[in-house]
Amino acid sequence: MSEFNQRGYELFARPFVQATSNENTAQLLRAFHPLRFQNWAVSQFNPWLSWLEPAAQAVKASRQPLDESHVLRKAEHLGAELLSASLDYYRGVRDAMTEAAFFSVYGNLYARAHADERTAHAGAVETKVDPLELPVVRNALAAMEDGGYVEAVARVAFLLKRHGEPLPLSRLELRQELASDYTDYLPGLPVHEWRRIRGEQEIVCRYEPDRAVGTLPLLLADRADRERLVTLLDKLMADKRVQDTAPTAEQTAMLVRIRKVLADKVEKLRRPAVGRA
Repeated sequence: MSEFNQRGYELFARPFVQATSNENTAQLLRAFHPLRFQNWAVSQFNPWLSWLEPAAQAVKASRQPLDESHVLRKAEHLGAELLSASLDYYRGVRDAMTEAAFFSVYGNLYARAHADERTAHAGAVETKVDPLELPVVRNALAAMEDGGYVEAVARVAFLLKRHGEPLPLSRLELRQELASDYTDYLPGLPVHEWRRIRGEQEIVCRYEPDRAVGTLPLLLADRADRERLVTLLDKLMADKRVQDTAPTAEQTAMLVRIRKVLADKVEKLRRPAVGRA
């Protein structure tokens, strides 16, 4: 069947296509392409508009600005003001209709009453949930004494955090600079692993703050890790950038508690070594 169609095309259609496919027809098709035709149709290339170019040049050469008091100039200003006012009116009506439609859907009495019922029900359900009974909280508190240097750093970082205050961009940049400068004292972990540990230590500090401080020495059983954390705290407090941020009274008191707990343990570990010497 395909061979029959091919033979039919060669006998009847191809001669006509070959006869009409030449350079003249190609130029004609290119010239009357819609994207070209719309440009040259209104130009000097159109024989019917050969007068357009000299007329435009004559108008351009003899063009004179009208006086502000002229009727046409006043009509121009009036038309511009009417157009601007109509656009402002359209915008105002559109916004009003959109606002009215929104409140008709979400602000009617039935929707408000239904939302109040759902809020009251949600509040009643939430009052029955004790955060200490949540599995994630119970697991974090049960593992309070487990861990090492990484958990200790995360716990101390949350204990020394400014609570109840927004974090400005300058302080965020300072945090990044300090993390870069003291990278030798910070644990090198993947981001997702560090976030998990930080979240667990935040739970511990939030629900058991006193035990969180008291069990820090258990996380730093190794004397080298304990001295490493104490050195990090000393360097941070001596850093001028940290001093310029003016630590709060709560932060200062918490730092004193942490240093006292860690310093006491460090001294107890050092004394036997001195006695043996």
